[in-house]
Amino acid sequence: MKTYTVIFAQDVPHYGLVEIAARNDKDAIVKAKAHWRSIESGKKPWPLTEPDYDSAILARIVQITHDDRTEVAADIALDNYRLTNVNETAGAA
Repeated sequence: MKTYTVIFAQDVPHYGLVEIAARNDKDAIVKAKAHWRSIESGKKPWPLTEPDYDSAILARIVQITHDDRTEVAADIALDNYRLTNVNETAGAA
C-alpha cells in the first residue's frame, strides 16, 4: 500500500457591507469600484468577513503527491463549476 498526500480546496464566498456617499446611481457605481480598489491596495480595511459556506464552489483536488514527493495529479475538478478569467475569454472571442 502506497501513501499519498491530497490537497483539497473549495472557494467559499465572503460578504461584507460598506457605506458610500454618492450623488446618483452612476456615481455610486464609480465610488464602489474606487472603494474596492482601495481595499485591494490595503488603504481601507477588508470588509468581507461573513462566509457563506452553503454557496461554496470550485471544489477541487489541488494536488496529489506520492510519499516520495512526486506529484501524481493536480487541478482535478470535483464539481461542475469552472473559474474563467474574463480578460482571457474576451481576447479569445
